[in-house]
Amino acid sequence: MRRVLGLFKAYAARLILLLILIVGSSALGIASPFLLRAIIDDALPNGNLGLLALLAGSLIALACFGTVIGALQVAITSRVGQAIMHDLRVGVYAHLQSLSLGFFTTTRTGEVQSRIASDIGGLQALVTHTAGELTRNVSTVVMTMIAILALEWRLALFSFLVLPAAIWISHRVGKLREEITYEQQLRIADL
Repeated sequence: MRRVLGLFKAYAARLILLLILIVGSSALGIASPFLLRAIIDDALPNGNLGLLALLAGSLIALACFGTVIGALQVAITSRVGQAIMHDLRVGVYAHLQSLSLGFFTTTRTGEVQSRIASDIGGLQALVTHTAGELTRNVSTVVMTMIAILALEWRLALFSFLVLPAAIWISHRVGKLREEITYEQQLRIADL
């Protein structure tokens, strides 16, 4: 894991910007329920059309701003992910060039090709997709918990009771996927 994280070190500034955008996007996402509550509880019952227009306009502005932030996130994630993968591929190729001829005579060609294709491909999925999604999901969960606590704390406590079961199921599915992926890579090497 330390070696994988070392790949990200050269791109720390862009990753910090990405983290700020993700947290900002999550914060924008939790503003919508508060605006909707104000529309339903204040603007509509009182017939205040000015407040209703302001709140509806704010919802539209939030959606537009969220879309712009989302596009920036995708652009930064793609650029950083591709740059990291380029660095990794160059490093792997240089390492392969430095290996002795004895390594290539004792190691099956399929294993070397599987390492280059499947392992780097899996790492590419981690770098360009999974890491960003994980960060985005954690940020969204935290912001949603804050919003639920602020809107209705009793509902929040009820929701938190289900959370350990959801985490356990997710962990179990992750372990199964890891085993299947490992088996898949062995079979690709055999092929």
